Amino acid sequence: MSSSKKNDVHRFYDRPPAVSPECFPWEDQAAVDSTTTLLHTHDTRDAPRIDADVTFNFDQVVSSNSPESCWTYLMNLEKRGSPHTDINLLNKLKDCYSKIFSRMPIRQFSKNTSYARILVRYAELKGIEDADEAQDHFIVARSNCKGFAFVHVAHAQFEVGTLNYMPPEAIKDTSSQAGKARSKISPKGDVWSLGCILYCMTYGKTPFQSITNQIAKLHAIIDTSHRIEFPDIAETDLLDVLKRCLVRNPRERISIAELLEHQYLQLKPQVSPGPECPTNRELQKILMDLAALQSPNSIVRAANNLAKMCNSGGKLDVAECAKSST
Repeated sequence: MSSSKKNDVHRFYDRPPAVSPECFPWEDQAAVDSTTTLLHTHDTRDAPRIDADVTFNFDQVVSSNSPESCWTYLMNLEKRGSPHTDINLLNKLKDCYSKIFSRMPIRQFSKNTSYARILVRYAELKGIEDADEAQDHFIVARSNCKGFAFVHVAHAQFEVGTLNYMPPEAIKDTSSQAGKARSKISPKGDVWSLGCILYCMTYGKTPFQSITNQIAKLHAIIDTSHRIEFPDIAETDLLDVLKRCLVRNPRERISIAELLEHQYLQLKPQVSPGPECPTNRELQKILMDLAALQSPNSIVRAANNLAKMCNSGGKLDVAECAKSST
C-alpha cells in the first residue's frame, strides 16, 4: 500500500472530536491487560443500559462519547446476521464504525478497552473485502493499543484464519434457523485444510488464492460449480490425494483413516546400502601398496587399517592406510 494511503488510514482514526479532549499519546500508555482476553467479551459496568433493539438511534449512542455503549450497540447489530454473507449488514456496520472514529479520535481513547475492541473488530470487517487493508488497520490498533493482549492475539488469529484454508462446511450458514449463524467443524474439515496446504506446496498457491475479494472467495469455496484447477504433475498419487481432499461435500471427501492408507503415504522401507566392493583394479592397487611396504609390521598395520575402513562402510583409502603404516 502506498504511503499516502497509509497516511489516510491513520488520519481516519485521528479526526478531532466535537469537544477537544486532553490527548493521551500511545507511547506513554501502561500495559493494562496482561492476559489473553476474549475479543468479544466486553465490560459494561460504565456503559449506559441500551435496549437490545438495534434500531436504537446510533447517533445518540455516539454522542455519548462512550466506547462501551458503542461496542454494546455494535455487538447487538451483528446479531442480526453474518457480515461475511450479508453485504448490507457489512456496509451498515462500517458506517457505524466510521461515525465512532469521527466522534472519538484514537488519541483520546487508546487506553479504553472497548475502544480497542472496536478497532480490532473494524480491522476484521475490513478484511472481509480486502485482507491487505485489514492488515493496515491492525497495525493502527496494535500501535495505539499495544497494552491490550487481545489486540495482538486477534491479529495473529486473523492471519491464521484466512479463507484460503477454510472448508466449505466451516463457513457460517445463515440460510436456516431464522438467519442464526452456525458453524460446522469436523475432522473432514481438517482434511480439506490439509489439502489446501498440500496444494500450496505443490502449485505455489492455495486453490482460491487468486480471488482477492473475500466475499467472492467465500462464495467460490461453497459453490460446487466453481471448478478447482489441478494442473498435471509427475506424482500421480499426490494428485489423487489433492483431488480427494478438496471435495466440497464432506461425506464424499476422503477421511483421515483412508488418507493414512493411501498409496501416497505408504513409505517404502529404505535398505541401507552395503559397503562398496572394490574393483579388481582397486584390489590390485591395494596389493601393490602393501607389497611396497618394506616392514612386515607395516604390512600388518596397513591391513588392520584397511579392515577398519571396511567395517565402517567407508571407501577404502589405500594410500592413507599405507601412509599411516610408515
